[in-house]
Amino acid sequence: MPDLTTIDWQAIYDFGKKQSIVAVLYDGVEKLRNEGKLTVVSRPDDAVASGTVAISNILLLKWIGLARNIKDANETSFRLAGVASKSIERRGKRTCILKGQGNAMLYPDPYKRSPGDIDIWIDAQPQEMIDMVRKSYPNARAIYHHIDCGELDGIEVEAHYRPTWLSNPFNNRRLQKWFDAQKDCFVQPTNQWNFRTPKKCFNIVHQLCHITHHLLHEGVGFRHVIDFYYLLKSDEHIDNAEMSRTIVRLGLRPTAQAVMWVLVHELGMPSSLAIVKPSERLGRLMLQEMLSGGNMGMYDDRALSKTKDNSFLRNVRQMHKNIKMAFFFPSECLWEPYFRMYHFFWRCRHNRGIEQKNVKQS
Repeated sequence: MPDLTTIDWQAIYDFGKKQSIVAVLYDGVEKLRNEGKLTVVSRPDDAVASGTVAISNILLLKWIGLARNIKDANETSFRLAGVASKSIERRGKRTCILKGQGNAMLYPDPYKRSPGDIDIWIDAQPQEMIDMVRKSYPNARAIYHHIDCGELDGIEVEAHYRPTWLSNPFNNRRLQKWFDAQKDCFVQPTNQWNFRTPKKCFNIVHQLCHITHHLLHEGVGFRHVIDFYYLLKSDEHIDNAEMSRTIVRLGLRPTAQAVMWVLVHELGMPSSLAIVKPSERLGRLMLQEMLSGGNMGMYDDRALSKTKDNSFLRNVRQMHKNIKMAFFFPSECLWEPYFRMYHFFWRCRHNRGIEQKNVKQS
């Protein structure tokens, strides 16, 4: 059992904010309070009872307030995910919620996960979906896998005609065929908000792709791997051998090996839950990226990290990262310039006449 008296609670709080897991970490604070092992103090030198640890009342109030804000944001996101799903399904299209609130439902407390955008996958062809969205949002920008639908109560909604993509065109072709085969496997609504979520095997592939993009482009954080932990821990049975073969066939094994190492060796996940053999080499690289940049890379202070508003420097940064990561993730990194060029012409074709503005790839 670690010595809790040596914990720097301010550092834990700051780490939670950096990684967008502050409410998850607050679970531990609540547990200590409920067990009578945490004493709230006004000053650092205040005496505490033997066997308890101290936390500043100011810090605790900040932590409680942020955890409640996250709970409120989740309530809004859950409600709006249901509203968006119903709105589209009234038009005869099947939908399911990707990532976000679907992931939150796998947590012990679904209101503890820090929410983001609402991503909704719609069973429709890309041009059909683009035309449908632009009837309501004429200037909506489309990228390869989704089109922005504007905001609902301040939360961005993205309509996906493809769940995600891979830069390697051969792996991407196999991935899109695999996704198409999963459209009949949407889980029927079992939640109070009445929206569908994907099955476990789909989520594993989709989230590995998502983690790959964040690792190689925007920045990966602990929230991503904690999402994956609760996904692996969920009750739905999968064939691990078949899942492993699918991961290898789609070119996702390096990412899966890195995630498994972080989960098993750094976060204490039982090795029996690992779906591929962990790789220390890849895992340490991912861990370093997570610690350096935080969630979405927002805290990355390394060279060229703050270049998102300059398209030229953004491309220079991506080229630099491709060179660095090519030794570890060669398939995606070496094909990324090809996809970037392909995506440029794809956007030109599908956004002709739309007001120009910067868009992100993921």
